[in-house]
Amino acid sequence: MSYLTPGRLVRLRVVSSKDLPPHPSLKPTSPDHVDLFDFLKTALDEAVSFADEHVPQTFKKGAVKDSPPAAAKVQMFTRDIKPSEQPYMDSKTTEAWVARESVHQDASEQGTASFAEFDAGLRLDHSQHEMEYTPTVFDAHEVADWGELIAAKDGKVPGGYEEVTMKAYEMCHQMPPPLTNRVFPVLIVTAKTGADSFVVAQIPVDLSDFPDGDVLYANGRNKRDADAGLKSKKVTPGVYVSVERVKVSEGGEVKWLMATASDAKGYLPMILQKQGVPGAVLKDVGLFIQWTLDRRSAAPEA
Repeated sequence: MSYLTPGRLVRLRVVSSKDLPPHPSLKPTSPDHVDLFDFLKTALDEAVSFADEHVPQTFKKGAVKDSPPAAAKVQMFTRDIKPSEQPYMDSKTTEAWVARESVHQDASEQGTASFAEFDAGLRLDHSQHEMEYTPTVFDAHEVADWGELIAAKDGKVPGGYEEVTMKAYEMCHQMPPPLTNRVFPVLIVTAKTGADSFVVAQIPVDLSDFPDGDVLYANGRNKRDADAGLKSKKVTPGVYVSVERVKVSEGGEVKWLMATASDAKGYLPMILQKQGVPGAVLKDVGLFIQWTLDRRSAAPEA
């Protein structure tokens, strides 16, 4: 596979349960066995390639913007990946990707964060932290965790990936009226790619073959069993894919790249979605830095 050919997992395409590795709570849907570590390697290789090669080589540079309180400037990028460029599926959907890159001073100081803080905030407990620093995310519901199976090989995947994790989550976003809120079922795959770099991939996933008691939103169970308020209201399933890549540059600065494509479904036209995504992607830089500053100030002094 050419490294500039889109892969089959890091796509705006829902991965069906038959294409997932086995999990104790997952109903067997196919006699064909999907090897867990082959799946993880494919997902991680695609995510790293997309961030390190696809974005810088094939995306169109946009404006350079601010995202306070982050001191770093944010370079925006866009690219539409047409169906003809997606050889691994019979797709009729053009993926509208938005990406950003920011370069931060590697320090626990005002307006920036150290690499250790990026790692603790973005790689570790990614989904829970995303809910904490993103005002529109009102729940991050864990459906499944492959951790025990990955631990059989000490959390390592061929290719230099360490501390690998894979979980299935329902990420719930509040939408402005009259739109219904959205749930994005995703696989979260994370890994260290060296002492000073890591990658996070979020891949759309079908949760229909997981037990009803484990799924909360995609099957509508939240309307009966969730806490009152936002969590108990009707949600519309959407589709979301993203890659985040953080690494320390040769100059000692922290580079943070994020790329995403989504389809909120429902009655929200794609043309309106495309208008709103770049602003949200940009805003996340400042939201994460502010969240990190708040965590830092709340931490007890050593």
